[in-house]
Amino acid sequence: ALIHAGPRGSVTFHGDTVSILGSVFAPGGFIGIKGADKFPTLDPNPTQALATVYIGPHSHLSTAGTVVLTPDAYGRRTGYVLPGGTISVSGNIIAEQGAVLDVSGTSGELDLNPALLALTTTGDYLDGSIRVPFTSGLTTPVYGTASVRTTIDSNGGTIILDGGEELFTRATLLGNAGGPTATGGTLLVSSGRFYPSGVTAEPDDLNLVVTQSRPNGTFFAPGQSGIGKAIAGTPGMGYFAANDFQRGGFDNLQLGGNVQFDGRVTIDARGALSVGTGGVISANDAVHLHASYVSLGTLFAPPMLPTQVQNPFILAGQPFYFPPTFGPGTLTVTADHIDIGNLSLQNIGSARLIADHGDVRGDGTFDIAGDLYIRAAQVYPVTGTTFTIAAYNHGGTQGSVTFERSGLNHLPLSAGGTLNVFAANIIQNGVLRAP
Repeated sequence: ALIHAGPRGSVTFHGDTVSILGSVFAPGGFIGIKGADKFPTLDPNPTQALATVYIGPHSHLSTAGTVVLTPDAYGRRTGYVLPGGTISVSGNIIAEQGAVLDVSGTSGELDLNPALLALTTTGDYLDGSIRVPFTSGLTTPVYGTASVRTTIDSNGGTIILDGGEELFTRATLLGNAGGPTATGGTLLVSSGRFYPSGVTAEPDDLNLVVTQSRPNGTFFAPGQSGIGKAIAGTPGMGYFAANDFQRGGFDNLQLGGNVQFDGRVTIDARGALSVGTGGVISANDAVHLHASYVSLGTLFAPPMLPTQVQNPFILAGQPFYFPPTFGPGTLTVTADHIDIGNLSLQNIGSARLIADHGDVRGDGTFDIAGDLYIRAAQVYPVTGTTFTIAAYNHGGTQGSVTFERSGLNHLPLSAGGTLNVFAANIIQNGVLRAP
C-alpha cells in the first residue's frame, strides 16, 4: 500500500491500535502515528506491556525534503527547496528492522537573481524552505531576467519516538542534511514504563535504556503483526541504541525521561544533545557525551521569589526525596556550553564536565555520590534561580568537587542567582560567578 500526500502534505493515523505495513510519503510535510498508551484489554490486571503501534519490516515513512519547481515565463528553474518534515510516533511502539523513517533534507539547483546570492539558506519561510522571489512577469525589464544557477541545500527534519509503556525500535532512522551548507535533523526519543496493577510510579524510576548498539533481526516472524503482543523477557520501557542516531545523519538528539546507560556508550552530536529530562541519569560503565551544546537533567524552571521553595520531584502532591548512589559508572561530558537542571546521578561515582572556553550554567540541584570535576571558563546560576552542586560521601569515602578554569568569557547575562557548592572536599581553581 502506498500513500503519497505530495509536497508539504500531512498524513495522520490515530487509533487504539495502528499497524503500518506499507509506505507513506509527504515530502517536507508531516506523518503522525498515534496509538493508545495502554493496550485496550478487558483484563483488569495485565502483567506486561502490549504493543499498540507496529511498524512492519517493509514499511517506509518519509517526509524527506524535495525540490518544487514553479512555472517561470523565461524558462528558469524557480521554486522551493523544502527541508525534511516531521515524523511523530507515539503509543506502545514496536518498529521492526527493515522499516525506514526518513526526514532528510535535500539539495537542488535553482536559478537565482545575482542580487540574491548574498542571502543565506535560512530562507524567508518559518519552516526553513527556500523561496526564489523573482518578479518574472513578461513585462520585467531584461536586466531583471539575469540569473545564476545555484545549488541550495535544505536541513533535515524531526523524528519523534514517544513510547507509552514501551518503545522497541530496530528501524533505520534518517535525518541527513541536504548538503554541506545545511544541518542534520533532530531525533527525540522518550518512553514511559509498564507498571503492574497496584504498583505506583515514582519520580526516580528509570524508563529509557540506552546502549551503544542493538541486536539484529526482527522481533516477530515474517507475516506476523506485533499488535497486542509483548517482547518476551524484556521489561516494558524504552530501549534505544546510540548507533541508530550516529548512523542516521542527525545533528541533534534528546533522550527524554530518566535514562539508564547500559554498557559503554559514546554519543557524538554535531549540534545539541539533551539527556535525562526526567532528572535522573544512571550508568554501569563509562559514558562519553560530546556535542556543541549539552543539556543535562530537567529543563530550566522560571525564576521564583526568595520565599518560594519548589522540590523538583513530586509524588502524590508531596516532595519526593532520594539520594544519588555511588557505583562503577562514569560520566564524561564535553561541549562548548553545558546546561544543568535538576539532576541525580545513580550508580555513578565519577563525573567530568568539560566546557573549554565555554560556560557551565545551572538551575536546580545537581547531586552525585563521588567525585565531580568541572572545567570551564566560568560556572554560574541562571537569573533569579538557585544552582546547587552537592557531592555526597559514600561507603566511608568523602565526596569531592573540583573546579578548573579554561579560557576567559565576559560576565554572563545573569543576575540575582545563587550558587551553592557542598562537598567534604572542594578544590577551587575555577571561575564561579553569581552576578
